[in-house]
Amino acid sequence: MRSVSLRAVLAATVIAVALATFAGVEALSSSVYEGALRDQAEQTADATAEQTFSSMYQVMRRGWDRSDLEAFIAALEDSYEEAPLQVTIYRGERVDALYGAIEDAAEPDPAVERAFATGEEQHWAEGTRQRYLMPVAARPECLACHTNAEAGDVLGVIEVSQDLAPVLAQARKGYDWLFLALLPLAILAAAGAAHLLNRRLTRSLAHFRDQVERVNAVRDLQDFRPRRINLGFTELNQVMTHVERLIGRLRTIAADRAVLDAHQRRLEAEQETAERIVDRATASEALETPGLRHSYQPAAILGGDVFLAERCRSGRFCLLLGDFTGHGIGSAVGVPALATLFHDQIRRGATPAELLETLNEQLYRHLPPEIFLAATLLEIDLTQGRLGVWNGGMPPTWLLRRSAIQEQLPSTDLPLAAVPSSASSRPALTYRPIEPGLEVFTCSDGVLETPAGDGASYGIEGLEATLAQAPPGQALEAVLAALGRLRAGARPADDTSLVGVELDRLASAEATGHPA
Repeated sequence: MRSVSLRAVLAATVIAVALATFAGVEALSSSVYEGALRDQAEQTADATAEQTFSSMYQVMRRGWDRSDLEAFIAALEDSYEEAPLQVTIYRGERVDALYGAIEDAAEPDPAVERAFATGEEQHWAEGTRQRYLMPVAARPECLACHTNAEAGDVLGVIEVSQDLAPVLAQARKGYDWLFLALLPLAILAAAGAAHLLNRRLTRSLAHFRDQVERVNAVRDLQDFRPRRINLGFTELNQVMTHVERLIGRLRTIAADRAVLDAHQRRLEAEQETAERIVDRATASEALETPGLRHSYQPAAILGGDVFLAERCRSGRFCLLLGDFTGHGIGSAVGVPALATLFHDQIRRGATPAELLETLNEQLYRHLPPEIFLAATLLEIDLTQGRLGVWNGGMPPTWLLRRSAIQEQLPSTDLPLAAVPSSASSRPALTYRPIEPGLEVFTCSDGVLETPAGDGASYGIEGLEATLAQAPPGQALEAVLAALGRLRAGARPADDTSLVGVELDRLASAEATGHPA
C-alpha cells in the first residue's frame, strides 16, 4: 500500500472538515431562513385576509350599495397586482341568490368549495406557492341584510395566495454571494489551524527521530525514553508509552541474547575441544595407507560415526566403521573410549572375535542404555589372502570386482552394547578369499537415508546402481557425487560415512614396505 505524509493528510482533513462545516452551516442557515420566510408569508396571508374582511365589513355597515361594494372589491384586488400577494373574494350561493351574481367572478375550485362546506380555514403550500383560504361566516348583525342566512353560515371565502419564488431566489442569491465572500476566509482559517497542528506535530516527531537515530547498539536503548517525549496529543503520547514498553522488552531480549551468545560461544569452544579430542583419539598411521579411503560428513560439528584403522600382527589390517545412536555431542561421547579400546586391543594381539567381545562388554558397561554402536569390522589378512567381515546393525558390505557387485554381506549380529557379551554367542567373522581386482565398500545408514525426492530415499537400490556404474577404484567417489546431487548443497540430516578399500593397492603398498 502506498504511504502518504501524515502532515498532508492532517492538513487536507482539517481544510476538508472546515469547508464541509462551513457549507453545512450555510445550507442550514439558508434552510432556516426559507422556513422563516414561509412562516412570515403565512402570517401575512392571515393578516391580509382579516384586514380585507374587516374593510368589507365596515363598508357594508355604512350602507354602501352593491355598486359601491363591487368598486371597493375591484380596487382592493387591483392594489395587489404589483405585490407578491393576490387577494380573491368568492361569494356564496346565499349572497348570489339575494343580490345576484357578479360577472367575471372567480370560479371556486375544490379547495374553495371545501372551505364553504366546512367553514374551516385552509392552508396550502405547493413548492414556492402558498395559499390561504378564510371562510366569512355570517354574524348576527349581518342577518339584517342577509335575510336568507343564519348566524354562522358561510357567506363567502377570502383567498390570499402568494408566490415566494422571487423572494426565495433573491435570498439564495444573497447567501451564495455571502458564501463566496466568506469562503476564502474559511480556507485561510483552516489552513492556519492545519499549519499550527503540523508545526506542533513536526517538532515532536523531529525530537523523537533524533533520539531514534542515536540508537546504534543495544546499549543505546538504556538512554532511550520515548515516554518523556510530549507529542502534544494524548493518543500519540499513548503510542510513545507502548513504544517504551516495547523497548523494555527489547532490552530484556537483548540481555537474554547476550547470555545465549555467551553460551553459544562456550558451546562452540567446547565442541571444538571435543572435536580435537576425537581427532587425536582416532588418529592412526594406518588411515594413510594407500588403497584405504574414507569420507565423513557429520550432521553437526560432532557426530556419532567413527572410522578406526590399525595394523595387526602377521600382516593383517583391522578396520572398524561404527555408528553410535543419534548424532551430535551425545553420540560422540563414546568415540574416544572406543578408539582407545580398539587400538589397545589390537596392539595386545587380540583376535577379531576377542576384540568384538571386549568392545561390547566395555561399551555395555559404560554407555547409557539408550546408546549403542552399530559397527562393521573388516579383517584384511594379506598373508593368508582372505577378507573377514563382521556386521552388527550396519548397512551391508559390498564386494566389488571389475565394476560389478560380486557379493553383498548384510548384518548378521546385534549392534555392540545392545546386550551383554554373556547374553549372546561369540562373534564370528565371515571370510572370503582376496581375488585380484577385489574392492570393499561399506557405509553408515546416513548414506542410505539421504532423501531422493518424492518422499523416497537413496536406499540400497540407489547405492547399488551407483556402484554398478562406477569405474574400477572409483566406487567411493561415485557415491559421493551421487549424494552431492541429491543434497544440492544442503547439510546432511544424519552423519554420513563411506569406506572404500582397494585390496590390490593395499597389498602392493605392503609388499613395497611403503604403507603410508
